[in-house]
Amino acid sequence: MADVTFTVTVSGSKFYLGSQQNPAISLDEGKTYRFDQSDASNSGHTLAFKDKPSGSTWTTGVTTSGTAGLASGYTEWVVAAAYIPEYWSGTEGTTGSE
Repeated sequence: MADVTFTVTVSGSKFYLGSQQNPAISLDEGKTYRFDQSDASNSGHTLAFKDKPSGSTWTTGVTTSGTAGLASGYTEWVVAAAYIPEYWSGTEGTTGSE
């Protein structure tokens, strides 16, 4: 079960977490974060996280379930150490927090 859930929507090729467009987020060590992508606007926009220093996709503790844009779609991250991520569309390489 997630400690924190963000409702994710997409508009104008930008992610919204709740009602905020591309907000910066901080993740706390030991917590589980769920990014609910069940809204139809997420169709075709998988959510991925980027390690800013290296530019590589961050996968440690991150799991995806279902399909973005369908009722079962979400991405979950069990955070092993406090982190401030960048996020982006793994499908198209845009729509992120940059």
